[in-house]
Amino acid sequence: EHLAVVGEMWAGFSRVAAANPYAWRQQAYTAAEITTPSAENRMVSFPYTKRMVSNPDVDMSSGLIVCSAQRAAELGIPRDRWVFLHAGTDGTDAKMSERVDFVSSASIGVAGRRVLELAGTGVDEVGHLDLYSCFPSAVELALRELDIPIDRQLTVYGGLAFAGGPWNNPVGHALASMVDVLRADPGSLGLVTANGGIVDKHAFGVFSTEPPDGGFRYECPQDEIDARGRRAVAGDHVGPATIETWTVTHERDGSMAKAICACRTPDGARTWADSSDPDVMARFEREDVTGVQVTIDADHVAHPD
Repeated sequence: EHLAVVGEMWAGFSRVAAANPYAWRQQAYTAAEITTPSAENRMVSFPYTKRMVSNPDVDMSSGLIVCSAQRAAELGIPRDRWVFLHAGTDGTDAKMSERVDFVSSASIGVAGRRVLELAGTGVDEVGHLDLYSCFPSAVELALRELDIPIDRQLTVYGGLAFAGGPWNNPVGHALASMVDVLRADPGSLGLVTANGGIVDKHAFGVFSTEPPDGGFRYECPQDEIDARGRRAVAGDHVGPATIETWTVTHERDGSMAKAICACRTPDGARTWADSSDPDVMARFEREDVTGVQVTIDADHVAHPD
C-alpha cells in the first residue's frame, strides 16, 4: 500500500521533469515503472529502486541574479522579471540516531511553518511548491509536517530522481524554475524547501513577483526545534530490542546484501543492528517487521524472534 502511494507521488515528479527542457531525464514514468525492480531499475535499498532515489551524477548548472529592487531599476531590468524573497527560515534536526522517531521532523514542522507565518500566508494559499526530493521519505516528512495534500503538484522542476541536480546544488535548479513559474503567474506565491545531511539540515523560502508588505523576514527557530527533544542512544546494547524501522541493502546485481534495522531497547533508547542471514533479509522484504522483537548479539547482529 505504501509503495502504491509513493509510486503515484513519484510519477507526478517524473511528469514535471518530462516537461522541463533543463531536466536530466525527460521521461514520464508510471508508478509501476518506478516501484517495480527490473534490469534498468535495480533495487537499491528496500523498498527504494533506482528510480526512487536522487540522481546527483549529472553535468548541470544553474544561476540566479540577486540584487536590490533599486539596483534592478537602475539597470533597466523590466519589472515583470522581478521576483522577491518574502521570508526565509532554517533549522537543524537532531542527528539520525537521536531523532525522537523516523516519521517526523521538528525542523520541517517548526521552521517550515514559521516561514509561512513570516510571509503572512498559509500553505493552502501558496500556489507553487518545490519540496526537496532526495528520496520519497523526505517529501513524505514535509507533507506530514506542513499538512500538504499528496495530490498537489509537489515540484516545479521535476525533483532529484528525474530532473537531477548537482551534489550540492539541486535547490539552485528548483529556485531557477520557481522564478520562471512565478513570472508566468504574477502575484502568486511559491515555497521552496531544501535539506542536507541525513535529512537533518533544512531551509525554506517563500517567493513572489510582488514585494512583501513588511519587507523580507528571516528567523532560525533552533531553540523551538531543540525543545522537541532527543532520544537516548545505546550503541553498545546487547540483548532484547524492538524493531522501529528497517531496510535491506542490495548489490548492483540486485542481490540482497544486508538487512539493517533501527531498534528500541526495553528502556526506549535507540540502537542499531544488522543481519546478512538470507532468511532474515527475505523476511524483511516480505513482511512489515515494525514492532518485531529481536535479540542483538555482541556483534550487533539482529536475531528476530
